[in-house]
Amino acid sequence: MQFSCLLQQAMVPFTLLWSLIFLAVRYTLQELFGVAIVVGMAVGSVVMAGSDGASSSIGMSIVCLMSTMFQALAFVIKERMFRDYTRYATRKGCVNTTLDAFAVSSSNHTFGVIWVVPIATLVEVARTGQDPAQRLSDGFHALATNSYAPEAFAVYMVINVLFNITIYLLVSYGSSLLTFISYKLTVPLAAIFSLISWPIIRATKVTWFEWMALGFILCGIVIFRHGNVKREQLEEDNKRVGSGMRKTTICCWPLFGRKSSARWSE
Repeated sequence: MQFSCLLQQAMVPFTLLWSLIFLAVRYTLQELFGVAIVVGMAVGSVVMAGSDGASSSIGMSIVCLMSTMFQALAFVIKERMFRDYTRYATRKGCVNTTLDAFAVSSSNHTFGVIWVVPIATLVEVARTGQDPAQRLSDGFHALATNSYAPEAFAVYMVINVLFNITIYLLVSYGSSLLTFISYKLTVPLAAIFSLISWPIIRATKVTWFEWMALGFILCGIVIFRHGNVKREQLEEDNKRVGSGMRKTTICCWPLFGRKSSARWSE
């Protein structure tokens, strides 16, 4: 688990890379600094949590890295979709210029069910060699016959739906990179919630590093978001600059100087 969690931290760099390519976003030095703080603290939290002996083979590493790469790409494409719709609705004079997050989430997961069930079936057959239909039957039988299962499943469904809608709202009003940076809060927060004596798993102790990581990750998110606002201001200032005049260089601003020619800042 520790090794997989370490590899999953690649989600943020992949998202940054895809947004550079497909969204043409140029990040300021403040935004990159916020990203570095969040990823560094998330990795540190995983390392401090210790290893549980999970596989760290090259094959599993490649699979995990590829999964994070494509998941990051999927969210960047979603962000592009939200932005394109806003431009389209504004151009057409629509009253509502923001794509409905609930509709997007519902359609995405509807198509996800169509694709995931057959793919998961093939993976399960290849992994265990057992009949997936029997495993599905056992699962539905447990849901129908266990006294606590329906209530637990209902709570899970409500939380899962709210979680997914929140993610789409964050992508819509923020960005895919902000979404995955916020994800990193789950590493120290999971440790904080472990202070509660839950049924079955009980309570565990939280180290000083996990408390520190939570504080630093929160600071990193605030720094990154503040950098978002500053970058948007710079982009608006550049739009008001006349043709042929020198514009502000946004990439790693203010590290590489303040102004560049208009043709290079496009």
